[in-house]
Amino acid sequence: APPSNEFEIIPSRGTLLPNCAQRIQVDFISSTEKKYDTRLSVDLEGVGKELLSIPIFAQCAVPTVSFEPHGCLNYGDVFIRYPFHQSLYLHNTSVLPAKFMVEAQEDKSKAEFEPDQW
Repeated sequence: APPSNEFEIIPSRGTLLPNCAQRIQVDFISSTEKKYDTRLSVDLEGVGKELLSIPIFAQCAVPTVSFEPHGCLNYGDVFIRYPFHQSLYLHNTSVLPAKFMVEAQEDKSKAEFEPDQW
């Protein structure tokens, strides 16, 4: 089997009758930006280990994202109980799709946010 929990093999074990075939699903969710070069191996119980294997290759890349404005949001002088609004843009400058999540502020914070996309 591949050496990480990034792969899920369904089914991961079973019985193969004579002259039959078994569909095996290999689900892969990368958790690291890197090149993958590994093997999926099949053991036959009571016969031997890694009697059959197939290479698995993958390249995991991370999209390039940036904030606008760069650096920080500067509100300058502000007044108690008066709302001040600024927009912050998240740009994806790569050819890859990027997922993002705006997390809720801590309970003690008075900052409010409203993303254009949920």
